Amino acid sequence: MPFYSLLDPPINSFKGQIISVIGGGGKSSLLKKIGQELVKLNLKVILTTTTKIEPFPNTAVVLLQGRGEDIREELTYMLDELKIIMVAKKRYHGNKLVGVNPEVVQKFKKYANIVLVEADGARQRPFKTHMPHEPVIPAATDKVIIVIGSEIVHKPLNDETVHRADLFAKKWNMELEAKLTRKIIAKELLSTAGYIGKIPLTSNVAIFINKTDLNLDRAKSLAEYLMKKCDYPIFLGSIKNNSIVQVNPHQTTERFDLV
Repeated sequence: MPFYSLLDPPINSFKGQIISVIGGGGKSSLLKKIGQELVKLNLKVILTTTTKIEPFPNTAVVLLQGRGEDIREELTYMLDELKIIMVAKKRYHGNKLVGVNPEVVQKFKKYANIVLVEADGARQRPFKTHMPHEPVIPAATDKVIIVIGSEIVHKPLNDETVHRADLFAKKWNMELEAKLTRKIIAKELLSTAGYIGKIPLTSNVAIFINKTDLNLDRAKSLAEYLMKKCDYPIFLGSIKNNSIVQVNPHQTTERFDLV
């Protein structure tokens, strides 16, 4: 199964779809993977962010700061030639890219079949909770993909496992180093006080449990629990191992094959 299965089909009919990725556990890697797959389908892809992101190797970057109307011609030309580009506002601290305002993202729709947006930051942690201003999801987003690292299940709540662990503990009345159970993870993901409350009402949602290569059993267990709590499509996989499957509500987790 390709990683673009996280998007809503039919893929080849996409024109100006905006896909925003939030959470932790491999957002940038997922965007890169989906983008590479879509290019092979001869689709034009813009990769961008509303926060900050490292530029992807071997991917052209277009910076918007200080540019005028000529930027339109450049975007059109580069997408015609390369099929996939990164677009950012400017560079920051050397090579890192500063994202664009969420309102600007909608303007990219006229140039690309799909606009892939990293709309969140997690400091390389597998899970996070959000400040009031986060995540920065463009209002025109067609689909939001929530990413979580499977290794988080049953791990202690601390700064190594959760970005903004103190805030997470306060929100859910927990102590630091308490176990991150499936129940508390589901509360953060699915309640209006957590991720779902941050997502535009017009956006579709999918959940991707990444890093099954680290702990497949915990990933299966979390997927099984989430299936009982929501109707969103749930996927398990490992970007590192190039594997992904969609959880079928009519299957048990014992039948998942991620080899």
